[in-house]
Amino acid sequence: SGAVSGVVFAFVLLYPDQNLYLFFALPIKAWLFGILYLVYSIYGMRNQLGNIGHDAHFGGAVAGYALTLLFEPYLLEARTEIVLLMAVPIVALFVLIKQKRI
Repeated sequence: SGAVSGVVFAFVLLYPDQNLYLFFALPIKAWLFGILYLVYSIYGMRNQLGNIGHDAHFGGAVAGYALTLLFEPYLLEARTEIVLLMAVPIVALFVLIKQKRI
């Protein structure tokens, strides 16, 4: 499931304006889905929700994010806003871990 998150986040960085469909019906922009997914994963890690590997999902997402930027560095310039927006929850998680809140 972490690998699937990586693929999804590669897609989000490459095609941020595409619609993804929640429950096959509710359209949401890929970049917004990405941010909400990361925030939900952080929430899941903090509150140990269910029997889900939130940390694996988050790790896969970070790997997908980093590898996409490594292989497609033009995105840093072409989609700077999206790259920075997606970095906010990633940095927030690292801060929470450093502060031992997760």
